[in-house]
Amino acid sequence: MDLMIRLGVFLREEDESGVSGTGIVADIIEYPDGWCVAHWRSNMPSTNVYPNVKALSAVHGHGGKTKVVWIAEIDAPKDAEHLQEVVEELREEEQKEDAHERLVETVAEEVTERLKGAVTEQVAKTVARRKRAAAAAKKEEGQQ
Repeated sequence: MDLMIRLGVFLREEDESGVSGTGIVADIIEYPDGWCVAHWRSNMPSTNVYPNVKALSAVHGHGGKTKVVWIAEIDAPKDAEHLQEVVEELREEEQKEDAHERLVETVAEEVTERLKGAVTEQVAKTVARRKRAAAAAKKEEGQQ
């Protein structure tokens, strides 16, 4: 089984519903078993769990107008000691009705903090790359 945890964002180019806006609308964590968590950035933030990224995109992808952009991978064994401590603390509370929700929130908050700088850098690179491509296309079009 692959032990990589992928970190990404949901990048929305057009907001059909007028609710979430455009740009980065959610932070995404994909676990080694395929399950993923989306934490929505909004005035009313929420966190949702999906069986896989395909399901997340089917529900919130707006027909391809919102895309998953992967920005980092975490090798689970390397980070296992710290994450294991968090998991063990939460497993003690597993009998409580909200144990799963706490696990998701704790890991999502920690990963979100790690992502802030990486997300900004990756989005800036993507925007710059698109601007260069658009400028090159205009230049080429003008030469014809």
